[in-house]
Amino acid sequence: MFKRIFILFVSVLVAFSCSEESNPAFDSENFTSIFDNYKFSIAYTPIDMVQTSDGGYLILGSRKLPNSNFSGIYLLKADKNGNFVKEVEVDENYVNPVARFTQIGARYYFFCMEGSSVQAYIASID
Repeated sequence: MFKRIFILFVSVLVAFSCSEESNPAFDSENFTSIFDNYKFSIAYTPIDMVQTSDGGYLILGSRKLPNSNFSGIYLLKADKNGNFVKEVEVDENYVNPVARFTQIGARYYFFCMEGSSVQAYIASID
């Protein structure tokens, strides 16, 4: 009888000692996020990431365009814990995003091309 009570006590102790409490400060500094969507045939490639003033993240990426030799522009916003907020697939008239966000004030800028004239443009995001 004593042996069974001892085993039950140790089991309960082990179960409660393994529970993990969430620490908001730790969670916002250390996380891994995997973003997925329903478009299985589209391939995204990350180019740059910046932390925004609200603590979240802005991700610049490229996406394969089906009828073009150029890559499309993909933007994703995540909150400070790495949770998905919003995504934007920029119109196919603007292509080939170039790495590196530049912040000026509250806006972020990056270079891209206009597909039909192959001219360079500065795109901005707020």
